[in-house]
Amino acid sequence: FAFVSHVLSQQTQLLDGKPMTVNYDKGFFRPSNLFKLRGSVFWYTFLPALLCGIAAAVIKACVGENSVSYASWDEYIVKMLTNNIGFTAYSSIVAFLVTFRTAKAYDRFWNGANYIKKMQAEYFVTASNLVAFSRHSTASSKQNYLHTLIRLLSMLHAVSLHQLEVGGDGVNISKTRAPKHGLVDIFGIDVASIQALKDEECRVELVVQWIQSLTVDGIKTGVCTIPPPILSRIFQNMSNGLTAYYSAYRVTEVPFPFPYVQATEVLLLVHYLVTPIVIQSFSSGPLWSGICTFLAIFVLWSLDLIAAELENPFSQTDNVLDMNLLQGEFNKRLILLLKSYTNTVPSLSESCIMDADNLQESYATSSFAEIWESSKWDARVLGN
Repeated sequence: FAFVSHVLSQQTQLLDGKPMTVNYDKGFFRPSNLFKLRGSVFWYTFLPALLCGIAAAVIKACVGENSVSYASWDEYIVKMLTNNIGFTAYSSIVAFLVTFRTAKAYDRFWNGANYIKKMQAEYFVTASNLVAFSRHSTASSKQNYLHTLIRLLSMLHAVSLHQLEVGGDGVNISKTRAPKHGLVDIFGIDVASIQALKDEECRVELVVQWIQSLTVDGIKTGVCTIPPPILSRIFQNMSNGLTAYYSAYRVTEVPFPFPYVQATEVLLLVHYLVTPIVIQSFSSGPLWSGICTFLAIFVLWSLDLIAAELENPFSQTDNVLDMNLLQGEFNKRLILLLKSYTNTVPSLSESCIMDADNLQESYATSSFAEIWESSKWDARVLGN
């Protein structure tokens, strides 16, 4: 049981520098998935289940050789331990509680992932709108404004992910380990601001305020040349992004109810102790006693550990969201906004079809694959 306690404690520890995604073969019944250890709970539940199965086999062998007798036991206890109907009812209750916890854990995992993607969308739309709103600006500070915006949004995304990873009720984020998510040219921001962010506990809110202040400054300097009613949408995007962040943070801050977890694990422990005695009483031999006991413990404990893995999608265990990947993809999208062809609106070519009736013909409905993979397209690109 010391081993089991150690395994359970390992589920909540932070694993610095370790990749946090588990790649596996998708599709129906891939045999390779059966032997993958990383991210698998089987590695933790196999030994306890095996020990319980061996105990059942030994008890059955001893009872069969009359080495163990129930004669000295209380009659009520004997009936209870050898009554498979009562054991079946108890196992059903334990299975229901464990399954319910696993289902709720996956719901928390899915909601956390959904909030993260919504937060990313709102942050990116904020950047996209501000870049578009400054399109026709002739202010000399335009490039400085855009590059500052991109760096601040990259910082905002990084500190948001870091807060979700190590934050929680009563955690002083400034005292935790530094975020390890890649940023867009962090050395492009002044040292005083970086130091202020390092010492601040409410880092997300600080960067949000910097971005909103930058937007107001952009209005004053003429960088954001767009009517005020439309420009106000920027603040709405930031508000929606912050709301999505707080919704995701709720998954970290509010854990699965402790009384439910405690009751479930106590029932699992009792089930672990009783199962070898009960199953051997109605099994045909030591082999089947061991096999049936092993499967009963293995399945329930695996489901319980799956729930422990999925309850917090932002903790740095194996089966969680890949925060470094999320940050890298977000940075890639931000940098896209600074490229010249991103702000060049496509124009019609000389060969465009202007007759609406001909636009439904087969020659006018080519796919990207047909165009990009043809030799004519390569010649046309070289010609330009």
